[in-house]
Amino acid sequence: MDDAAVSRYWDGNAAAWTQQVRMGYDLYREKINNPAMFGLLGDLSGKDVIDLGCGEGYNTRRLARGAQSVHGVDISDRMIRFARESEHKEPLGIEYQVASFSILHPCFATPELGWLSNEHGEEDRLTVGQYFARATGVDEWSFTRSPIAADHPPFQVPRFHRTLSDYVNPLCRNGFCIEQIVEPQAAELDFKDYPFLAKWSRHAALFLHVKAKKR
Repeated sequence: MDDAAVSRYWDGNAAAWTQQVRMGYDLYREKINNPAMFGLLGDLSGKDVIDLGCGEGYNTRRLARGAQSVHGVDISDRMIRFARESEHKEPLGIEYQVASFSILHPCFATPELGWLSNEHGEEDRLTVGQYFARATGVDEWSFTRSPIAADHPPFQVPRFHRTLSDYVNPLCRNGFCIEQIVEPQAAELDFKDYPFLAKWSRHAALFLHVKAKKR
C-alpha cells in the first residue's frame, strides 16, 4: 500500500471524522491519549512544534495556544483542508501541509490482536500474534459513543505494523536520546462513565509516547 492509497482511505474518513471529533466523541483521545501526551510535552513556551498525523487539526490548535510556532502534517488532503478552514476562521498562526505519518503501540496492536472473555462475558485478556510480521492492513471501527456513528460507514484506517525496535533504533542512530516513555491509561474515575476504556487501561496500552531529545 503506497502513500496515495493511504491518503484515499483517510480522505474518505475525513468528513465524518472531523464532525465527530469536533463534537467530542474521540474518547480515547480525550480520556487516555491527550492527558498523557500533554503532560509529557510540558511547557511549550518559545518552542517550535510539528504535529505529525494532525488530522483535522484538533490537537494542533491546542498546541498552538502554548507554542511559539506550530506546523501540522497529515497524509490526507481533505483533512488538511478542514484544518486550514479552521485556521482561516480562527487564525492561530498554524501552517499545514500534506505528508505521511502513523503509529500505534507496536507490542500490543499486532496483526493478530484479539480479546478473550471471562465467564461473565467481559473481555479481560488480550492476545497478540505475528509481532514480527511487518504487515499492512486496514482496520474498521467507529467512535463508540457517538450518536451519529450509525449514520456513517465505519472508518477505514490503514495500519502498518512495525516492531518496537523499528521505531527506537532509528532515533538512536540519528542522535536522539530517549528521555521518557509513556504508555497512557485512563483514570479509574473514567471507568464508571466509560467502561469500554477499562480493558485497555487495565490490560494493555493502545498508545506509545516517546520523548526523545537531539544530542
